[in-house]
Amino acid sequence: MCGLWGWDSGTSSVPAGSKEETKPDKNEVKPQETQGSKRPLPNSFFQTDDYYDQFCKPSLYFPSIQKSRCRLQKLTMALFAKYLRISSTVKHGFQVFPQLTAAKYSVYPPHFAEPVYKKQELDKLYESGEIENYKLIPFKAARSNETCSIFHDPIVAKFINYMLLRGQKKLAREVLEKTFEKIKKLQLEKYNREADLEIKASIIVDPIVILKKAVANCRPLLKLTAVKRGGSFYQVPVPITDKESTFYAMRWFVQCGREKDKSISFADFMATELIKASNNDGKVVKKKLDLHKQCEANRAYAHYRWS
Repeated sequence: MCGLWGWDSGTSSVPAGSKEETKPDKNEVKPQETQGSKRPLPNSFFQTDDYYDQFCKPSLYFPSIQKSRCRLQKLTMALFAKYLRISSTVKHGFQVFPQLTAAKYSVYPPHFAEPVYKKQELDKLYESGEIENYKLIPFKAARSNETCSIFHDPIVAKFINYMLLRGQKKLAREVLEKTFEKIKKLQLEKYNREADLEIKASIIVDPIVILKKAVANCRPLLKLTAVKRGGSFYQVPVPITDKESTFYAMRWFVQCGREKDKSISFADFMATELIKASNNDGKVVKKKLDLHKQCEANRAYAHYRWS
């Protein structure tokens, strides 16, 4: 029977109660046997039977539009499955993907340990006998900037990374080298002018030692964190980790260098500021003390840290 929208394959053309039966026409085209309706192999979970039947089955009414739509859907789903790591199968179209997560690591699994690339640390492991505990542990490969060379220092490398702007690492390294040259000249002049042997022996000439001492003197012990209580935000003092305190100290040095007068070069300003900070003086040390004063003033809100 021909309906309004096409052939009704599920109903009979003979009225109910009639004894006359219609024989199926051999030349009748069934929807499952139309051209282009052969199901591809399920090489992805978006091409399973249920998904294909529900979304991609060609229609007798608009076959060309439906085929194009099916191809577009399959292509979209294949690309979506390729670039997003979906581990669950989809049976009825799109569902909520609770297992849709990004990769946590790209090369090494989480049970791989960090590399020990410094000779001093390796010697300590051999002397203490702890090297036996590391024999069966897989290690990551050392990064390209991690070396046991005497010219490599992790604090200097970190400071260069904080100094660089727009990825110009070569320029940042050159500026820090000029800063070290300036520190060396100033300290040697001071050393040669000094007549007292005791004071002369206390003068530090090595610029790397001055940098480490300046960063250590400028590391804060506390920081302020905004905590919302009763619709208001309170600045709550909380302790700070060693890594974060080192970051604060280095960032303050770089900020003070960028806020300097334009008539002074960055290397000259940084050299004088590092020397002052190594003697517990200068702008960066003042910033650390101001932060500690604010934390002391807000100590009444310290209990908000746990509540």
